[in-house]
Amino acid sequence: MNLLIVGIVLFGLVVYSISRIHFMRKWALLYTTFTNEDYFQIASKLDRNGIRYTTKIRVDFRGFYRTVTDHKQIDIYVKKEDEYKAVKALRKNR
Repeated sequence: MNLLIVGIVLFGLVVYSISRIHFMRKWALLYTTFTNEDYFQIASKLDRNGIRYTTKIRVDFRGFYRTVTDHKQIDIYVKKEDEYKAVKALRKNR
């Protein structure tokens, strides 16, 4: 029974990994930020120009008694075919 559960979990991880690899082929990293303010500025510029985006948030959980400050990295991705348009929109709206 335990081997069955381990097998199912491993299969799920493999399927998830393959789907992420396939998904990320269609998206390009546009911007990385560590603050919410920067994220909201970039997101609003992309929204104003009609550019779809997605985010990946990485959080540092290495210590329970850490300071209150944010320890996260926000990666903003756009579709590869919209990458030039997105870069142009970020530069235009400074």
